[in-house]
Amino acid sequence: MDLLELPPYFSYDMPYIHSWKIISNAPVKQHAWCLRQCRYCPVRASDVNASGPPCVDFSNAGLGAGVEGSTNYCMLALCRIHTWFGTKLAVVENTPRCPLHYVQMNLPSHTVQRLDVSCADTGFGLVGRDRVYFVATHNARTRIVFDIQKVYN
Repeated sequence: MDLLELPPYFSYDMPYIHSWKIISNAPVKQHAWCLRQCRYCPVRASDVNASGPPCVDFSNAGLGAGVEGSTNYCMLALCRIHTWFGTKLAVVENTPRCPLHYVQMNLPSHTVQRLDVSCADTGFGLVGRDRVYFVATHNARTRIVFDIQKVYN
């Protein structure tokens, strides 16, 4: 959220549709405070980004509020930043209850594929929470050549 220029009337407890309208149109800051150099530095786009915004809104262990949840603005902001910068490849981790159409709607400049992963497949058999990875490729800057779920299986 630090990279978005949000209006003063924005509130984190707004209904989803209001948050979506504000965040999806918010300009992205061109400079941000750099801890390393102790000054404002230009924000540069990266070609690849892997992230996992809070998933409590879609989690079985969370409140199950879905898009109306209290941390939904984090996912909206993340999608806005990827759209603004034209991130070539973005991988976003969440829970299986997070719907593909929700991510695709918020990343209109990207094609999004869903990869469902069992923790047991990666050596974490005692963890009972499956995960989902949304792999988003920018429509004009790159393309994915494989169906990621088929490659995973």
